[in-house]
Amino acid sequence: MKAAETADREVTREAVARTWERHSQVRFTGWDQCRPNARGIRIRVEDGGEPPRTYGLGSQLDGAVDGMRLNFRFTAWSQTCRNTRERCIGIIAVHEFGHALGFTHEQNRPEAPGWCRADVQGANPDALLTSYDPSSVMNYCNPRWSNEGILSEQDIAGLQAWYGHPESPASRYAGRWTATFTYSDPGCQADAVAVTILNGAVTGHATTPQGLVVQFSARIDDDSGIQNMEFDFSPVDHVVVTGAFPHALVRSTDCGCGAITFARVGR
Repeated sequence: MKAAETADREVTREAVARTWERHSQVRFTGWDQCRPNARGIRIRVEDGGEPPRTYGLGSQLDGAVDGMRLNFRFTAWSQTCRNTRERCIGIIAVHEFGHALGFTHEQNRPEAPGWCRADVQGANPDALLTSYDPSSVMNYCNPRWSNEGILSEQDIAGLQAWYGHPESPASRYAGRWTATFTYSDPGCQADAVAVTILNGAVTGHATTPQGLVVQFSARIDDDSGIQNMEFDFSPVDHVVVTGAFPHALVRSTDCGCGAITFARVGR
C-alpha cells in the first residue's frame, strides 16, 4: 500500500472516530486488508467516475464484497475535490459510514418536503428516530454538503437512541496502549509508542528503530481530541500528534505527514 493512500485511510478513520464513535458506543475495528470471506464492512477504494456509495444498509453490508466504495483521488468524479482532498475524504466517510450503521437518506422520509423528495435514493427508513432533519449528514437537501461531515443535533440523538450514549473519554481510554507511527516518506522507519492514560492524562515514550527513547506527556480532552502530544527525536525532527484518539495524524519535520493508531494492551 502506498504511503499516501495509508494517510488517506487514516483521514477516513479519524472522521469516523470524531463523529459516529465519539457520540455513541459504536467502535469500528479491524481496519486491515480484507481476508477472503471476511465478515464486516468490506471497502474498495477506487478512482472511478461513479460517486462513493454503500450497497446496502447496516447488517446488509456484513461480508458483502466491495459493499462500500470510497474515492481518494477524485480525478474523474467530483474533480473539485482534488484541491481539498482531505476535506472531501472526511465528509464522504462520515456519510457512507452512516449508511453502514443503518441510516438511510433523510430525503427518503415520508414527511420530507416535496422538493427534497425529488432526490430520493436508496432504501426508505424502517424506523423514524427523530423528526425530519434538514441539517443531517445523511440529507442530500442540506445546503452544506453532508453538513461538512459534522453530525447535527438530531443525527446525534438518533445515533444515541440506537447505539447508546458514549462513555466519557476519561473512563473509555483509561489503560495502557501501544502504537506505531507510519510516515509518508518511505525512507523513514516506523517509531514505536507506548502510553498510559489515567483520568485523561497521557504519559508515555516513543522509541526509534535505533533505540532512542523520548518521554512525553499529553492529554485526551472531552471530545477525544489529543492535546499537546509533541516531542523532539532530534534537533531537526519535531513530531506532533493531532486528531481524535485512538486514530490520529502525525506530522514530523523530518519525515513528513503520517498516521498512528493506538491499540489497547491492558487496563
